[in-house]
Amino acid sequence: MHAFGRWLISAGRACAPVMLTIGLAAAAPSPAHAQEVAAAATADAEPFAPAELVVANRPITTLRATAFGASPADRVDTITDGLAVLLERGGPLVVSTRPLPEGVAIQIDGKFAFRILDGDANQEAGETTAQAADAALRNLQQALDELRESRNSEAMLRAIGYTLLATLILACLLWVITRGYAFLARRIRAFVQLRSEKLAPSWSQQVVGHSGISDLAVVPVKLVAWAVALLVV
Repeated sequence: MHAFGRWLISAGRACAPVMLTIGLAAAAPSPAHAQEVAAAATADAEPFAPAELVVANRPITTLRATAFGASPADRVDTITDGLAVLLERGGPLVVSTRPLPEGVAIQIDGKFAFRILDGDANQEAGETTAQAADAALRNLQQALDELRESRNSEAMLRAIGYTLLATLILACLLWVITRGYAFLARRIRAFVQLRSEKLAPSWSQQVVGHSGISDLAVVPVKLVAWAVALLVV
Protein backbone atom coordinates (compact mmCIF):
# COMPACT_ATOMS: atom_id res chain seq x y z
CA MET A 1 0.00 0.00 0.00
CA HIS A 2 2.83 2.34 0.80
CA ALA A 3 4.34 1.68 -2.63
CA PHE A 4 0.99 2.27 -4.33
CA GLY A 5 0.60 5.63 -2.57
CA ARG A 6 4.03 6.77 -3.69
CA TRP A 7 3.19 5.76 -7.27
CA LEU A 8 -0.08 7.73 -7.13
CA ILE A 9 1.69 10.85 -5.88
CA SER A 10 4.36 10.65 -8.58
CA ALA A 11 1.67 10.13 -11.28
CA GLY A 12 -0.21 13.17 -10.06
CA ARG A 13 2.93 15.28 -10.19
CA ALA A 14 3.60 14.12 -13.74
CA CYS A 15 0.03 14.92 -14.93
CA ALA A 16 -0.16 18.32 -13.25
CA PRO A 17 1.67 20.27 -16.02
CA VAL A 18 -0.49 18.61 -18.67
CA MET A 19 -3.71 19.52 -16.86
CA LEU A 20 -2.50 23.08 -16.31
CA THR A 21 -1.76 23.49 -20.02
CA ILE A 22 -5.19 22.15 -20.98
CA GLY A 23 -6.91 24.52 -18.55
CA LEU A 24 -5.03 27.56 -19.82
CA ALA A 25 -5.82 26.67 -23.44
CA ALA A 26 -9.51 26.34 -22.62
CA ALA A 27 -9.60 29.63 -20.74
CA ALA A 28 -7.72 31.65 -23.38
CA PRO A 29 -9.92 33.26 -26.13
CA SER A 30 -9.70 31.98 -29.67
CA PRO A 31 -7.66 33.98 -32.22
CA ALA A 32 -10.80 34.79 -34.21
CA HIS A 33 -12.58 36.14 -31.15
CA ALA A 34 -9.56 38.19 -30.22
CA GLN A 35 -9.47 39.72 -33.71
CA GLU A 36 -13.18 40.62 -33.51
CA VAL A 37 -12.73 42.33 -30.14
CA ALA A 38 -9.72 44.26 -31.44
CA ALA A 39 -11.59 45.35 -34.57
CA ALA A 40 -14.59 46.51 -32.52
CA ALA A 41 -12.36 48.49 -30.21
CA THR A 42 -10.61 50.09 -33.19
CA ALA A 43 -13.95 51.00 -34.81
CA ASP A 44 -15.19 52.56 -31.58
CA ALA A 45 -12.03 54.57 -31.19
CA GLU A 46 -11.85 55.72 -34.84
CA PRO A 47 -13.54 59.16 -35.35
CA PHE A 48 -16.13 59.78 -38.06
CA ALA A 49 -15.05 61.48 -41.27
CA PRO A 50 -15.98 65.17 -41.61
CA ALA A 51 -18.96 66.02 -43.82
CA GLU A 52 -19.53 69.20 -45.83
CA LEU A 53 -22.85 71.02 -45.75
CA VAL A 54 -23.82 72.35 -49.21
CA VAL A 55 -26.76 74.65 -49.97
CA ALA A 56 -27.62 75.70 -53.53
CA ASN A 57 -24.34 74.20 -54.78
CA ARG A 58 -22.37 76.41 -52.38
CA PRO A 59 -20.26 74.95 -49.52
CA ILE A 60 -21.49 76.32 -46.20
CA THR A 61 -19.41 74.63 -43.48
CA THR A 62 -17.70 71.38 -42.57
CA LEU A 63 -19.14 69.36 -39.70
CA ARG A 64 -16.68 67.29 -37.67
CA ALA A 65 -18.40 66.53 -34.37
CA THR A 66 -21.03 63.94 -33.54
CA ALA A 67 -24.30 64.90 -31.89
CA PHE A 68 -26.40 62.44 -29.90
CA GLY A 69 -24.68 59.57 -31.68
CA ALA A 70 -25.27 61.04 -35.16
CA SER A 71 -22.22 61.19 -37.40
CA PRO A 72 -21.32 64.37 -39.31
CA ALA A 73 -22.80 62.86 -42.47
CA ASP A 74 -26.06 62.11 -40.63
CA ARG A 75 -26.13 65.66 -39.31
CA VAL A 76 -25.69 67.03 -42.84
CA ASP A 77 -28.65 64.96 -44.08
CA THR A 78 -30.84 66.14 -41.21
CA ILE A 79 -29.82 69.78 -41.67
CA THR A 80 -30.46 69.61 -45.43
CA ASP A 81 -34.00 68.32 -44.87
CA GLY A 82 -34.67 71.03 -42.29
CA LEU A 83 -33.37 73.79 -44.56
CA ALA A 84 -35.64 72.60 -47.36
CA VAL A 85 -38.65 73.04 -45.07
CA LEU A 86 -37.54 76.53 -43.99
CA LEU A 87 -36.92 77.64 -47.57
CA GLU A 88 -40.34 76.43 -48.68
CA ARG A 89 -41.93 78.81 -46.18
CA GLY A 90 -40.30 81.75 -47.94
CA GLY A 91 -39.63 85.04 -46.20
CA PRO A 92 -36.70 87.48 -46.25
CA LEU A 93 -34.21 84.62 -45.57
CA VAL A 94 -32.01 86.57 -43.17
CA VAL A 95 -29.35 84.47 -41.45
CA SER A 96 -28.34 85.15 -37.83
CA THR A 97 -26.52 83.40 -34.98
CA ARG A 98 -27.33 82.70 -31.34
CA PRO A 99 -24.82 81.44 -28.76
CA LEU A 100 -25.39 78.04 -27.15
CA PRO A 101 -23.60 76.26 -24.29
CA GLU A 102 -22.31 73.64 -26.75
CA GLY A 103 -21.60 76.00 -29.65
CA VAL A 104 -23.50 78.46 -31.86
CA ALA A 105 -26.98 78.17 -33.40
CA ILE A 106 -27.50 79.26 -37.01
CA GLN A 107 -30.96 80.77 -37.59
CA ILE A 108 -32.95 81.76 -40.67
CA ASP A 109 -35.49 84.53 -40.08
CA GLY A 110 -35.18 83.88 -36.35
CA LYS A 111 -35.91 80.15 -36.70
CA PHE A 112 -33.35 77.50 -35.73
CA ALA A 113 -31.62 75.90 -38.71
CA PHE A 114 -28.60 73.99 -37.35
CA ARG A 115 -25.75 74.15 -34.84
CA ILE A 116 -22.03 74.69 -35.11
CA LEU A 117 -20.65 72.60 -32.24
CA ASP A 118 -17.34 73.17 -30.53
CA GLY A 119 -16.03 70.01 -32.16
CA ASP A 120 -16.89 71.30 -35.65
CA ALA A 121 -14.18 73.96 -35.56
CA ASN A 122 -10.93 73.11 -37.31
CA GLN A 123 -8.83 73.15 -34.18
CA GLU A 124 -5.71 72.03 -36.01
CA ALA A 125 -5.84 75.27 -38.02
CA GLY A 126 -6.52 77.32 -34.89
CA GLU A 127 -10.15 77.96 -35.78
CA THR A 128 -12.60 78.76 -32.98
CA THR A 129 -16.28 77.90 -32.79
CA ALA A 130 -17.21 81.57 -33.25
CA GLN A 131 -15.07 81.84 -36.38
CA ALA A 132 -16.59 78.67 -37.84
CA ALA A 133 -20.08 80.03 -37.11
CA ASP A 134 -19.30 83.41 -38.71
CA ALA A 135 -18.00 81.70 -41.85
CA ALA A 136 -21.10 79.49 -42.00
CA LEU A 137 -23.32 82.57 -41.59
CA ARG A 138 -21.64 84.42 -44.48
CA ASN A 139 -21.68 81.41 -46.77
CA LEU A 140 -25.29 80.54 -45.99
CA GLN A 141 -26.47 84.14 -46.45
CA GLN A 142 -24.76 84.35 -49.83
CA ALA A 143 -26.25 81.02 -50.90
CA LEU A 144 -29.75 82.13 -49.86
CA ASP A 145 -29.36 85.48 -51.63
CA GLU A 146 -28.36 83.72 -54.83
CA LEU A 147 -31.23 81.28 -54.42
CA ARG A 148 -33.72 84.13 -53.92
CA GLU A 149 -32.40 85.94 -57.00
CA SER A 150 -32.69 82.76 -59.01
CA ARG A 151 -36.27 82.24 -57.88
CA ASN A 152 -37.12 85.88 -58.64
CA SER A 153 -35.63 85.52 -62.12
CA GLU A 154 -37.62 82.36 -62.70
CA ALA A 155 -40.80 84.07 -61.51
CA MET A 156 -40.12 87.04 -63.79
CA LEU A 157 -39.51 84.81 -66.78
CA ARG A 158 -42.67 82.89 -65.97
CA ALA A 159 -44.65 86.13 -65.75
CA ILE A 160 -43.22 87.32 -69.08
CA GLY A 161 -44.16 84.01 -70.66
CA TYR A 162 -47.73 84.26 -69.34
CA THR A 163 -47.97 87.82 -70.63
CA LEU A 164 -46.81 86.85 -74.09
CA LEU A 165 -49.22 83.94 -74.15
CA ALA A 166 -52.12 86.16 -73.09
CA THR A 167 -51.16 88.71 -75.74
CA LEU A 168 -51.06 86.01 -78.40
CA ILE A 169 -54.46 84.69 -77.36
CA LEU A 170 -55.89 88.23 -77.37
CA ALA A 171 -54.50 88.89 -80.84
CA CYS A 172 -56.02 85.65 -82.11
CA LEU A 173 -59.42 86.53 -80.63
CA LEU A 174 -59.36 90.01 -82.14
CA TRP A 175 -58.39 88.53 -85.49
CA VAL A 176 -61.31 86.09 -85.27
CA ILE A 177 -63.70 88.93 -84.34
CA THR A 178 -62.45 91.10 -87.21
CA ARG A 179 -62.68 88.30 -89.73
CA GLY A 180 -66.13 87.30 -88.46
CA TYR A 181 -67.40 90.87 -88.71
CA ALA A 182 -66.03 91.28 -92.23
CA PHE A 183 -67.66 88.03 -93.34
CA LEU A 184 -71.04 88.86 -91.82
CA ALA A 185 -70.92 92.44 -93.11
CA ARG A 186 -70.38 91.26 -96.70
CA ARG A 187 -73.18 88.76 -96.49
CA ILE A 188 -75.58 91.26 -94.94
CA ARG A 189 -74.74 93.97 -97.48
CA ALA A 190 -75.21 91.59 -100.35
CA PHE A 191 -78.54 90.36 -98.97
CA VAL A 192 -79.87 93.85 -98.16
CA GLN A 193 -78.85 95.29 -101.53
CA LEU A 194 -80.52 92.42 -103.32
CA ARG A 195 -83.72 92.78 -101.36
CA SER A 196 -83.77 96.59 -101.46
CA GLU A 197 -83.47 96.65 -105.23
CA LYS A 198 -86.58 94.50 -105.49
CA LEU A 199 -88.71 95.97 -102.71
CA ALA A 200 -87.66 99.56 -102.07
CA PRO A 201 -88.95 102.30 -104.41
CA SER A 202 -86.49 104.01 -106.67
CA TRP A 203 -86.78 107.34 -104.85
CA SER A 204 -85.53 105.78 -101.58
CA GLN A 205 -82.25 104.86 -103.24
CA GLN A 206 -81.86 108.47 -104.30
CA VAL A 207 -82.35 109.65 -100.68
CA VAL A 208 -80.04 107.24 -98.83
CA GLY A 209 -77.82 106.25 -101.69
CA HIS A 210 -77.22 102.96 -103.42
CA SER A 211 -75.40 101.38 -100.48
CA GLY A 212 -76.95 103.44 -97.66
CA ILE A 213 -79.56 100.84 -96.75
CA SER A 214 -76.99 98.02 -96.63
CA ASP A 215 -74.66 100.17 -94.52
CA LEU A 216 -77.45 100.84 -92.06
CA ALA A 217 -78.14 97.12 -91.84
CA VAL A 218 -74.50 96.42 -90.97
CA VAL A 219 -74.45 98.89 -88.04
CA PRO A 220 -75.87 96.42 -85.47
CA VAL A 221 -73.27 93.82 -86.43
CA LYS A 222 -70.51 96.43 -86.10
CA LEU A 223 -71.75 97.42 -82.64
CA VAL A 224 -71.83 93.77 -81.51
CA ALA A 225 -68.30 93.22 -82.85
CA TRP A 226 -66.99 96.28 -80.96
CA ALA A 227 -68.73 95.16 -77.77
CA VAL A 228 -67.20 91.68 -77.97
CA ALA A 229 -63.76 93.16 -78.67
CA LEU A 230 -64.03 95.44 -75.62
CA LEU A 231 -65.05 92.50 -73.43
CA VAL A 232 -62.09 90.46 -74.63
CA VAL A 233 -59.65 93.30 -74.01
